[in-house]
Amino acid sequence: MWATMHLFVLPLLAALLVSAVAAEPALACTCPDGPSGYVSWPTDGATDAAADTPIVVLLTDHREDPEKIGISLEDEPGNKITLTETERVPASWKGCGAAMVVFLRPARRLDLGTEYSVWFDLGSMQQRGATFTVGDHSFEPEPAIPAKVTYAAHYPNRACFDAECPAIANIQVELDAPPDRLAWLFIESSAERSGRNHWAFRPEATDRTIVLNVMQGADDPCVNVRMLGREGRPLFEERVCQPGACSLCELIAGSTCGAPSYCSGTISCDAPAADAGAAHEDAGAPPPPAGARPERDGGCSALPYQRAAYPLVLPLLAAIVTGRVLRRRRAG
Repeated sequence: MWATMHLFVLPLLAALLVSAVAAEPALACTCPDGPSGYVSWPTDGATDAAADTPIVVLLTDHREDPEKIGISLEDEPGNKITLTETERVPASWKGCGAAMVVFLRPARRLDLGTEYSVWFDLGSMQQRGATFTVGDHSFEPEPAIPAKVTYAAHYPNRACFDAECPAIANIQVELDAPPDRLAWLFIESSAERSGRNHWAFRPEATDRTIVLNVMQGADDPCVNVRMLGREGRPLFEERVCQPGACSLCELIAGSTCGAPSYCSGTISCDAPAADAGAAHEDAGAPPPPAGARPERDGGCSALPYQRAAYPLVLPLLAAIVTGRVLRRRRAG
């Protein structure tokens, strides 16, 4: 009897094992242990920084408030230069991959040819962020960056659409050309959760069109879109309140690092749909670039929250393959 049963039991056990592995919580993301700081501008090792250069830093701490991280500027002998904060944008979410962006300026002009370092006070230790040398020029004000904003409402399912509950606000920002300098794009709604998202434009990149998502506010569909330059001054700013299109999500996907999830694949709200996917509690992170691979040791990977029937495919395939292998062995 076992000779007959094991052809069914073993594939079933293998199927259950594969199913358990497929349902395992996301482990690809490992957050840095404790607070950390990073200097976006000036670049580390710069030899011709402006005497009145802006200083832009990213503060991260997935366990506590990064507000506690101290920032200082010192010359080579260790003399501190007073910094004036011009803008501070909170982290878009609490977790890996999110950072508070702080824009600063020295309270006085820095000395020509002098080397300065940005330091972070992390409580238990000091972390050097960047060291740069000052040139003989001033920072030139940055011109505005023209952009076109498109707003679409993505509903997690048909019931949510019919009940007019808050949707995922899908914001597309299209620039005339990729920025030739650092710039930060922020979008924000009035939602208490998943109401913020961001993107950093870098000169070496070729990004011209960016899509970000946040959750609409409970009674306010409006979303604020703004792009800040290195001075912390808006280079583009617009408030959009009326979605130009409506879609239902075919799939809700998310990130292993705590970032809000997003709508992967959509169908028109006018199209018939029995179930367009189960909603996840968060919404907002942009999909990964085409061909992107999951990062390790501090990186994140995009993990889809599949429809309920989808995980059955892997166990079924495992059962078929295992059954064929056992039958061949038995026949041999």
